[in-house]
Amino acid sequence: MSPWQINIRQYKEAHVDAAFQKAKALTREETLKKTPRNSKKELVLSLKYHPALPNISPIVRKHWKVLTHDPDFKRIFPDPPVVSYQRASNLRDILIRAKIPSITKSNRPKRASAHTGFKPCGKRADCQVCPRSEASMSHKSLRTGMVWPISSAITCSDKFVVYSITCTKDTGTCASSPPQYIGSTSNMAKTRLAKHIASATLDSQADTTKPVGKHFRLPGHNSSHMKFLVIEKVFSHDRHVLEARERFWREKYDCTNRGLNVNRT
Repeated sequence: MSPWQINIRQYKEAHVDAAFQKAKALTREETLKKTPRNSKKELVLSLKYHPALPNISPIVRKHWKVLTHDPDFKRIFPDPPVVSYQRASNLRDILIRAKIPSITKSNRPKRASAHTGFKPCGKRADCQVCPRSEASMSHKSLRTGMVWPISSAITCSDKFVVYSITCTKDTGTCASSPPQYIGSTSNMAKTRLAKHIASATLDSQADTTKPVGKHFRLPGHNSSHMKFLVIEKVFSHDRHVLEARERFWREKYDCTNRGLNVNRT
C-alpha cells in the first residue's frame, strides 16, 4: 500500500509510524519465517463500514464485562469479538453487474411464432370488434408506409393494449389519404371500441368533441367505416407504461400531425 493510499484512508499518523518502525526492525529471516496460524476460533463481529461509525472496538470492550455477568453468556462467549468491517456497496456495484445473467425461459430471445398477431375473437355475434377488424400479423402507418410486426398473440378481449382506428371510407379525401387514430386502454379492446362507436352514433353524444366521434359523424361517414386493430399488448399493468407506448406509436404513425389524434399526451 502506497503512502498516498494510507493518507487518503485517514489512518492515524502515530499508528502508521509505529507500524513502519516495527516492519523496519525485522530482519530478512524473520520476515520470511512462516507464522503459524492461531487455531483458536475467534468470534467475529462483522459490520458494514460507514465513515460515520464510531470506533466500535473500545465500545465493545467497555461493555463486555457487563455482558459476562451472565454465566451462560460467559460460557458461550468467553472472549470479546474481533471487530471487522465489510465494504459497503458503492455506485459501481449498484450500476454494473460483473456477471452476465444466464439465459432462462424468461430472458431467452423470442422466436417468431405462428401464434403471434391480432385475431378477432369470433365468439359472440354482438362483438363490436369482429365485423370491424380482421386477423393480422402486422400493422402499418398509412402516412409513412412503415410496417411493424405484432409480436404478441392478441384478441379483442385483451386488456392493456394499444390500438389503431383507420377510416375506410372509399370516396372523398379519406379514400386518397385515410386518416388513422392511435389510442390505448386498460380495459378490454372491444369495450374501448364500443365507446368509440357510441361517440359516433348515439344521439346523446351528437355534440362530442372526441376526435374519433367527430370524424365518423362527418357527412358520408358512419361507424361501419371504422377499421379497428390492436397493435401491441403491454404486459406491464402500469398506466404510465401504457401511455408511454401509446405516445411512441403516435409518433411512429405521425397521426398527431396528420391524423385523428389532436394532441401528443
